[in-house]
Amino acid sequence: NATPLVAQLLLDGNRLFAEHRWTSAIIKYEEAVQAQPTLAEAHYNLGMALYKKGPVSAARPHFIEAADLAPGHPVIWNAPPFRKYGTVESNTPTEAPDGHFGHQH
Repeated sequence: NATPLVAQLLLDGNRLFAEHRWTSAIIKYEEAVQAQPTLAEAHYNLGMALYKKGPVSAARPHFIEAADLAPGHPVIWNAPPFRKYGTVESNTPTEAPDGHFGHQH
């Protein structure tokens, strides 16, 4: 569970993310990660914002940390940006249910 401060940072970050203000959202999510480093949602949201802003490689550690902190969490483990990186154990691309490997046609 997020502390009240972190919950507010995530709400602010989510609003900025929805407005496509990636850099500002990243700042809020980074503050949330610093304040509560064991919160999977904070790492996941930071990963999503970094994924949108680029470079995509900057997002990878946060997706992996979110997955490690929330084993089996359906949103984290099934999100297309995370699937692109494959499983944490194998670190090889895995085929998505649509038959693509992290890309769309």
